[in-house]
Amino acid sequence: MKHGIVVSALTVALAFAACSRDYSKDLVGTWDAGKATLEKNMTVVIKSDGTMTAEIKDLDMKPIKGTYRLDGNSLVFKLSLFNLSYTISRLDRKVLVMKNKYARITWNRIE
Repeated sequence: MKHGIVVSALTVALAFAACSRDYSKDLVGTWDAGKATLEKNMTVVIKSDGTMTAEIKDLDMKPIKGTYRLDGNSLVFKLSLFNLSYTISRLDRKVLVMKNKYARITWNRIE
């Protein structure tokens, strides 16, 4: 009886693991992050090597460089002064929707 319960539990765990989504390929690219600040649009480039760059258009400042970590649907951007943590709720070849306890953000793919 115990053997059957253990096998059933392992089967359910493996099914969930097999169904979990790998967002890493769809995340890589150039994204229009919308209005960032001062009514200027921000573009974010996410590379497969774990680095990212954010640039605010029409604003005289250097691009912001950082890294990111993706674990399942948890996405953390690490910038020089702070970290931004999100949960991905939708990601495909055109749209990235992520949220945290303060906001829901939608980015559109440029490339």
